[in-house]
Amino acid sequence: MIKALQILFLSQWVCLFGVVICNAGVTPKWINQRPRLPDDYVGIGMAEKSDADDYKQRAKSNALLDLAHEISVAVSGTFVENIVEKTGLSEKMVRSEIRLSSKALIHDHELVDQWEDDDSYWVYYRLSKKRYRKRLNRSRATASKLAADMFRRAMAAGRDQKIVSALRFNYQALQQLSDFLGESIEIEINGRTEPLGNAIYAHLQGLMTAIRLSSAQPALPVFLGKATPANLSVSATISTDGHESIAVAKLPIKFSFPWRLKNTTATRYTDQYGRAHCQVGSVKTVDNKPIVTVSIDTKTLFPKADLVLEALLKRLSWPQTIIRLTAISDPKEYLWRKKFQGHNVAVLSAYQVDERSEPWPKLYNEMTQHLKSVGANIIVPPSALSVEKIIALSGQPEKISKIEALEEAEIVIIVTAQGKLNQRKNPQNPFGEDVQFAGEFYNIVQREGTVTFADRYRAMSGYNPMGEKMCMEVTALNVFKRLKARYLEQLGWN
Repeated sequence: MIKALQILFLSQWVCLFGVVICNAGVTPKWINQRPRLPDDYVGIGMAEKSDADDYKQRAKSNALLDLAHEISVAVSGTFVENIVEKTGLSEKMVRSEIRLSSKALIHDHELVDQWEDDDSYWVYYRLSKKRYRKRLNRSRATASKLAADMFRRAMAAGRDQKIVSALRFNYQALQQLSDFLGESIEIEINGRTEPLGNAIYAHLQGLMTAIRLSSAQPALPVFLGKATPANLSVSATISTDGHESIAVAKLPIKFSFPWRLKNTTATRYTDQYGRAHCQVGSVKTVDNKPIVTVSIDTKTLFPKADLVLEALLKRLSWPQTIIRLTAISDPKEYLWRKKFQGHNVAVLSAYQVDERSEPWPKLYNEMTQHLKSVGANIIVPPSALSVEKIIALSGQPEKISKIEALEEAEIVIIVTAQGKLNQRKNPQNPFGEDVQFAGEFYNIVQREGTVTFADRYRAMSGYNPMGEKMCMEVTALNVFKRLKARYLEQLGWN
């Protein structure tokens, strides 16, 4: 009896196993013919078993992407057109982003079926359109509320002149609306209703337009082949609603070096005075006249932007400035440019002989021409500044900063001579006598109210047969030559 039952059970098990094998060999209809369900979205995914060990997970992920694709296809053309118009992206790229955002909203999807053979594994999902719309509406309502709150914070920060906070609040508001930029979501501002996305974008653009990036040294000298110790310096300021210009602190500034092999960049934050500094490093070539482009580092200021949001931000007008690098191979010229290029410089020159004060035009011309050649801006001394006053200032240079007429000058150079003219008879001179100057010379450089260089010495010229004028012109050349040598020595050049 027991044996008979065993035989019966075995025969039934064999028949059942045979049915399972047969069913496994039949390809489901949904694989070859995609189902069309009026109340559900459909997602079908497949993965080759030879591709990876986690082929089942890959098939499920592909099914969810397919589900998201079907949702994106169902999105209205008007919604897509609105995003295309605002961002400049193609319709294909916009729908691709819609698929990604739709996938994030897919929940409560049902597994309808799964099937596999020796080579592949298939998964079939469906999602209720009604449940998806309900979840989408909840997501839109939450995003709209958060975006409106962030926008109000942005406007408040802007009024308080907390510029970086205002920029970031605006960005966070746009992030909340990123999936709904094609829809009309409105907000009430100052008693009137307007599209929220437009209001955020306009406020963000207004702040960006008001920001100014500037450099006190638009051309920086660099010594070829060696690291330049001087820093690039940029100031960020903003002026809004009639307020005076204020510094923008904690703003990420990007310094771009397009002339370097890898087009490297460096990001620095502005300090409490709105200034950001960056070293140049080494410049090895003068090809293409190297420049440094300075702009706001938007990737640091606005991190994790998706494709749609990034394209929207690119349409903003971003402030930037350019600093040109003057590549120099002569160390002497480099040091002169480093100290004077781009600065307002006034030169005061005069000499006094036998208690008689005279202008010293030769020395003035030599000095100003040299400074112009190294990029200085020459401030012409006022006519009211007499030669007697210049002689007096050489003994009291600290009083220069009190002269209102020189307030534009960042650097003042005083070169004077005080002494006597010696004369001797010379029968071979048609004029009857030679002239020599003997006395004290003063070479002083004052920078922003502080004396940074002073050279006082006693000397005399050779006898000159052409009289006082020629004697002082030759003396001027020697004084200028000494000033350049001693000043460069102080700057560290031997």
